[in-house]
Amino acid sequence: MTIDLEHTFTVDLTAKHHQIAKKFAHEQTSNFKPKQVYLNTLAVLAIDEFLPEINYQGDLKESDSFNPVIH
Repeated sequence: MTIDLEHTFTVDLTAKHHQIAKKFAHEQTSNFKPKQVYLNTLAVLAIDEFLPEINYQGDLKESDSFNPVIH
């Protein structure tokens, strides 16, 4: 597999993206987990925004990140 590092892609994360990440972070009970969950959620949302650019459609509803039982 060859990775072309010459190309970049910028994803604009909206207020809604941040609201979702904050909601998931507030569900955490430990001291260090909320920040990790917040950042991981933003990463998952950014990838979800990027996938259509490479003609691939993800499904957040089927992901572990958006499964309330796993939270």
